[in-house]
Amino acid sequence: MWGCIAGCVMVDRVPSDLMVKVAQDAWWDQNKHWFRWVLVGVPLLMTVLGLTIGVVWMVLSLWGSEVTALSLERVRGSSEVVSLLGEPIEAGWLIQGSVDEGAGVAELRYVVVGPKGDGGVRVRAELVEGVWVVTRLDVGAGEAVVVLEGGEGE
Repeated sequence: MWGCIAGCVMVDRVPSDLMVKVAQDAWWDQNKHWFRWVLVGVPLLMTVLGLTIGVVWMVLSLWGSEVTALSLERVRGSSEVVSLLGEPIEAGWLIQGSVDEGAGVAELRYVVVGPKGDGGVRVRAELVEGVWVVTRLDVGAGEAVVVLEGGEGE
């Protein structure tokens, strides 16, 4: 049998709790980078996804409003705007503002584009007896501003 060099202790078995600890440490060392990605990446991904869904929902809900459809119809029907932008006039994809049916007030801003150029639309409307009434509608294209509804003091 092989002998032990002076000062050496021969051990027949390693305690099982020590083996478990060694196995756990080895597993953690091999897999800790995945946990970092999971603990940081998943919440970050969920936040970005939630914000994206919120923005898309907001834009789609504004585009689906009666005020947007009414204002775009009036912009397309204006001979002054058609002469500035040309035909066909299409709406841009981004819309800003709010439609508050509870308070009966809507204020929106969006871009319209035609073959000759583009312009910004501002619309203000009020809900009167269940019907949206446009109180202010103007289109700015370059230096020109076409007021379709409402005046300066309104």
